[in-house]
Amino acid sequence: TRSLTELMDLFNTAYFAQARHYYRLNWFEAEFEQTLGIDVYSYTFDTHQGYSRFSSAPYEILILQLEMANDLRERVVGEFVGVPGLQILHTNTSEAKSFADVYKQFKQELMVTPENLDTVYGSRYATHFYSADFIAQQRKRYAEPSG
Repeated sequence: TRSLTELMDLFNTAYFAQARHYYRLNWFEAEFEQTLGIDVYSYTFDTHQGYSRFSSAPYEILILQLEMANDLRERVVGEFVGVPGLQILHTNTSEAKSFADVYKQFKQELMVTPENLDTVYGSRYATHFYSADFIAQQRKRYAEPSG
């Protein structure tokens, strides 16, 4: 079993050295645009609302921020699919796993190197889908221990 410090070091070295973050940061170009031919970056995203809807025939597109509150997510997705009162079930959550306590502590204490913060929060993905204020808050959160 690795210590919390070892896990954080691995995150800042191996995770970034193996470029695993690039898949997530470039997902819309690599998967969405390649498959559907839709460049989501050519559409305005409401960073304060946390979601945007748009049409690109023959598709209706809904993009949500991961951090969106559950009740808002349910309402927005319900409206999008035409199911009022939609409830989204949360399964396979880390809180129900054997490593829940370690994961919670990891998230609270994680510090990310300035270079890695620049890579993530300076990306096209981050700057398109998140406000400058949110990015600044996240950079501060991960640049300093919060636990």
